[in-house]
Amino acid sequence: MTDKIFLDTNLWIYLYAKNPPEKYQRVEEIIKNNFSLLLVSTQVLGELFHVLTRKKFTSKPDAMAIISDIVKTFPIQAINTAEVLQALEINAKYRCQGRTK
Repeated sequence: MTDKIFLDTNLWIYLYAKNPPEKYQRVEEIIKNNFSLLLVSTQVLGELFHVLTRKKFTSKPDAMAIISDIVKTFPIQAINTAEVLQALEINAKYRCQGRTK
C-alpha cells in the first residue's frame, strides 16, 4: 500500500495566491506528481478559506469556489487524535530541527 500525502495549509495558499511564484510552481509540481496520493484535511480547508479571505488573496465567493473544487477533487479526511499523534511522530522523524523563532 502506498501512503497518502497531506499538504500543509501553506502549500495550498502558495498554490492559490500564486505568490511567491517559485513556491507556486513547486507546489503545482508536487500536486501534479502526487495527485492520486493526496488527501485534504477538514482543518486545512478551514484554514485555507480563512487565510485566502482575511489576507485578501481572493474574495469570499472565489475562496468558496476554491474550497468546493478541492472537496470535489480530493478525498477529505477529518482529523482525530490518533492522526494528530501520528503526525507529531512523523514530524519528529523527518524534521527534528524545529524553528527557533
